[in-house]
Amino acid sequence: PAVGKTVGEIDAGTDGEATILAVVRGGDRTAHPPETFTLAVDDHLVVIGDQAAHQELDELFHDT
Repeated sequence: PAVGKTVGEIDAGTDGEATILAVVRGGDRTAHPPETFTLAVDDHLVVIGDQAAHQELDELFHDT
């Protein structure tokens, strides 16, 4: 569900309580990705936030 969404859309989904610090794609790291950065299959995110924000992200990424 998160593939094709931008970092800005993901941030909005957590009401700003989680911050994506970096995206790792194919071994390349993009630190502080811009809000327009679009997520792709197999991207790995480095995120900081409280437990509630991580739960919201988990629901967003695993929504069926």
